[in-house]
Amino acid sequence: TLVSVLPKAWNVSLVLFTFFYIYAVLGVQLMASLPDGDGISDNANFRNFFSALDTLFRILTGDDFPDIMFDSMNAQDGCDSSLGECGMPGYAFYFITFLVLQTFILLNLFVGVILDSFGASQALEAEALHLDEWQRFGKLWARLDPDGTDRIPARKCLTLLTALGHPLWVKPEDGVRGVLLAMQIMDIRLTTENEVPFQWLLRGLTHRVCDVPLDSSDLKVLGDAFISEFTLADWYVVSVMEKNFLRSHKKVGKKEMVARMQAAERDRQKRLAGEHVPVRRERGKVAWYNEAKGLGMLERADGQQIFVHATNITDSDLKSLAEGQKVEFEPVLVHTDETGKQIHARNVTVVRKKTKKKMQPVELD
Repeated sequence: TLVSVLPKAWNVSLVLFTFFYIYAVLGVQLMASLPDGDGISDNANFRNFFSALDTLFRILTGDDFPDIMFDSMNAQDGCDSSLGECGMPGYAFYFITFLVLQTFILLNLFVGVILDSFGASQALEAEALHLDEWQRFGKLWARLDPDGTDRIPARKCLTLLTALGHPLWVKPEDGVRGVLLAMQIMDIRLTTENEVPFQWLLRGLTHRVCDVPLDSSDLKVLGDAFISEFTLADWYVVSVMEKNFLRSHKKVGKKEMVARMQAAERDRQKRLAGEHVPVRRERGKVAWYNEAKGLGMLERADGQQIFVHATNITDSDLKSLAEGQKVEFEPVLVHTDETGKQIHARNVTVVRKKTKKKMQPVELD
């Protein structure tokens, strides 16, 4: 706290001394020859620069201020105005402006700077990332990477981040949305084997927590030769979809799910063979949808959730999907490298309410 206050306090002190210097020189020029009185004496006068500084300091503390000001305003009998021995009422402006500037403005500014620095230091200490947090990060990584390969699987990386907790990672109450948003900010690229490099994770954490800008030149330093475009956020979305997919399997039942997969596989094989397959459209609702990523999950009538991508939304008036929105779609079996066989929704359209036409009155002749 003291180290942060000193530079600001030094600047304010220089301003205080500058005004002391100006008023001391001005006082010597105007009131050096004033005779002694009730306030002006051998110990309080403006006869030289150092005496003027001492007198101004006494005025600043309130000691004999009225007597010194009144002596400078009164013109004593027999004084010679050409020698500057006569007081003038206008000298009151000198003392009043000095007192207002120094006591009510600059001294309060000095106190305000100290209090402001103290408050800022307390706020910084409350949110500061101590060295212990980063040391704990290093220990957790070493535990998950005992061989020192500088890479860990994406699932272990999520375990590490969860163990770190706040402030390096999100709070538990932030939920899935908070985790996904944090991963998008960190922009961590995975290797072709879905592993997280140590440098990329450290780079992402410092960017998110310490607001260190991401430089494009870092990509070459971190070895972009084996880095894919698949990010940790993408992997997290896929893993969430897998969990929802498996959860929906339990709701539907194993036998029914197997029958659906077999039917979808038969339809796919027929399409590949050029045979005509009748389109079966279903109705459901939107479980959740990420507009930034352009993907989400639809919930079928029996509770099963299937994947949907923005490119499969064929409704011309629809640019995005809202949670709970009723839609109509075609379930299609597709193959992906990450999840294997999975049912996706194609040709998604919104189910619109039918408006009843009002009966027009018929006029009888």
